[in-house]
Amino acid sequence: MSAYIRPLVRTGLVRSLPHCCSDPTIIPTPMAQRRTHVLLVDDDVLLCRGLSRTLALHEFEVSTANTAAEALSCIGSNSVDIILLDWILPDRDGVTLLQDLRERGVVAPVIMLSGECSVQGRVRALNRGADD
Repeated sequence: MSAYIRPLVRTGLVRSLPHCCSDPTIIPTPMAQRRTHVLLVDDDVLLCRGLSRTLALHEFEVSTANTAAEALSCIGSNSVDIILLDWILPDRDGVTLLQDLRERGVVAPVIMLSGECSVQGRVRALNRGADD
């Protein structure tokens, strides 16, 4: 289990661990050297603000993006350890953004945030590179 995701489980923000967390090569920097950097991508500004505060209380470094374009810009200029990605964004859907991130070589674990409950939707996200 990754040292970066374990604290998310303890806070209750994530109920289970993504399958990628058992691979220690995914996240190369030891947690002792710096805080885990979470990129939160969601168009709901109030949700971003509240979740950012909660994560910061648990000593995560948090960056937020309200659009796919902002997320790409943030990832291009920062080292991100984990991405919390909303399914629906104003400029494109989260699954398409996820596929683009994977094609660009972004290996950070991605946890999709969504009310999407269909099996087909979840399978689509996992097939495009989501970890949970």
